[in-house]
Amino acid sequence: MARPDIPAVSLLIHQASAVLGLSQTGLGQLVHASRKTVGRWGAGRSTPIDSTLHDIARAVHPKDPVLASKIAVAGFATLTELGLAEPPGAIPVKPAPAARWLGDALVCAAAEALDASPRAIRPALLAAFARAKELGFTVDEAMGSLLPEKEGRQAAKAAKK
Repeated sequence: MARPDIPAVSLLIHQASAVLGLSQTGLGQLVHASRKTVGRWGAGRSTPIDSTLHDIARAVHPKDPVLASKIAVAGFATLTELGLAEPPGAIPVKPAPAARWLGDALVCAAAEALDASPRAIRPALLAAFARAKELGFTVDEAMGSLLPEKEGRQAAKAAKK
């Protein structure tokens, strides 16, 4: 792949500044370059190194993905290589919320301990956690209060460390 010509990169720098609403000084601060250096890029007297173009592409991407792609290509990269886009043909996987997994794990653990249905346990756990929160207890304090007295004191000490 041939290096883009300097005027093309200069135009991309101007477009990026406009999209980001940044002056030469602001763009320089974004990519850790001086205002003079950014001025040379804009005037077509020099071009940024590839990693700087990658940083500019990352900054521009949320506002203008097409321009970000052009800037990435000028730095010999793709949006996928910069972690900004899925590979072609990839099937996006929507991760389940971690909090929901935690809730399910707690319900299953309680159901297993009682040899009961998770459906029967969920309302009881919700009521218990709501009451602990209402009383201002942390999870560690609530757990400690459920243990026999000696174990509860030991758990409380361990939680403070």
